[in-house]
Amino acid sequence: GLTETSPVIAGESVQCVRYGSVGKVMRGIEAGIEDPDENGIGELWTNSPSVMQGYYKDQSATDEVIRNGRFYTGDLARIDSDGFVFIAGRRKNVIVLKNGKNVYPEELEDIFGRLAYVTECMVWGYGDPADPLPALKIVYDRSAAALRWPSLPPGFSDEDLKAYVWQDVKAVNDGLVRYKHISYLAASGKPMPKTSTMKVKKALAVAELGPGEVSHISSAPVV
Repeated sequence: GLTETSPVIAGESVQCVRYGSVGKVMRGIEAGIEDPDENGIGELWTNSPSVMQGYYKDQSATDEVIRNGRFYTGDLARIDSDGFVFIAGRRKNVIVLKNGKNVYPEELEDIFGRLAYVTECMVWGYGDPADPLPALKIVYDRSAAALRWPSLPPGFSDEDLKAYVWQDVKAVNDGLVRYKHISYLAASGKPMPKTSTMKVKKALAVAELGPGEVSHISSAPVV
């Protein structure tokens, strides 16, 4: 849910659970998918008495999200045949590849965020804006990284660690369809800028990347 929906759209219960889903749309709430793609993914909209009337003294912002009596959440999602809602990511974050395929950063961030030495991570479209490729930045815990790879040199640098992290990136890539493969990598021990709700400020984090900090997988050394 969102604050604008006061705040619930869908939820789970003991009798209503499906792995990867946020649950079923709650009773009395209408929801659907706008312009679903071949995988059934599109923007999630909702309508109910609990939806806000609008943003205070901001009609233009209100008009962006409330159209034809529906509130458009900005979430990309699908709803299965049993009514379970699956969130794919945020519309503003989706990486649209040159071949028209969509990559949802949140899906990949969830995978890499499970690595024991990763404290936070982000995925974004890197390179030519007309032909972006998925890039990954991780923030790592030094002690956990040293446990993962005892052969790391004492006092290892970000570049030293990247050579090892590529092993895990390649292993994950092997389990993904080709267009979702991570092609670029950055690694740092410094936390990324965040909002007050502890979400990474992606635009600022990308802007802060230093020269040479992002490496292409083709240049990854063998360790």
